[in-house]
Amino acid sequence: MLDDTLLLDAAALAAVDTGGVLRAAATAGAQVRSAALSTDEAGVPDLSGHRPRGLVLVRRPGVSATAMPLVAAVLGPACPVPVVLADTVPLWTGPLDVVVVHTDDANDAELADAVGSAVRRGSDVVLSAPGDGPVAAAGAGRVRLVEPRIPVPPALDLPRAYAVGLVVAGTLGLLGAGFDVRLDALADALDGEAERNQPGHEPFMNPAKALALRLAEHTPLLWGVAAVAAAVAAAGDVTLLVN
Repeated sequence: MLDDTLLLDAAALAAVDTGGVLRAAATAGAQVRSAALSTDEAGVPDLSGHRPRGLVLVRRPGVSATAMPLVAAVLGPACPVPVVLADTVPLWTGPLDVVVVHTDDANDAELADAVGSAVRRGSDVVLSAPGDGPVAAAGAGRVRLVEPRIPVPPALDLPRAYAVGLVVAGTLGLLGAGFDVRLDALADALDGEAERNQPGHEPFMNPAKALALRLAEHTPLLWGVAAVAAAVAAAGDVTLLVN
């Protein structure tokens, strides 16, 4: 049962949040900004003007299982190239394809093998992953490695994973005419949301606390009618289950 008195005491909330979930959740805007910088440093802008045969979005256990479908949903059926969601890098990928991978597991052996195989076949791989471990080593010097700059629990790095996918899609020109990838605006919006939800705000003016009270002792149902809304609902579902 939810102890609603906790919601009135910011110090008590901080004391029970031993995993630092509240602080990590508030870094969403910072994660997006760091992803923008990291993609620049990784050379993702060099993909500008390239029209791939296909865009492969790899879903691994964890956040990428919801982040990559969200990117695919944003691209939608009007995307000028095929978008493939896969649990690993397909064997048919080659030099005409762009592969986007996000993982927080630097020791994912299966993924390391897949990344190594993809670069040997000449695929252009954008790898969002820690810079140490077998996964990064498998593509060392041959992938565009986007390393995390802000440490957060694995289940809370969705903003970074989504931002990397969005930057790649935007750089390739797959989001449609007039669609401007403004990560700065997204980061500002996330910062504003974090400010509204800070622990010191009273429940009646804090959307997160109000939501916690509505969810208490209930089983929430999240759904969406459009593809993007459904993908967002799936991401929210996983976040609630994990946290």
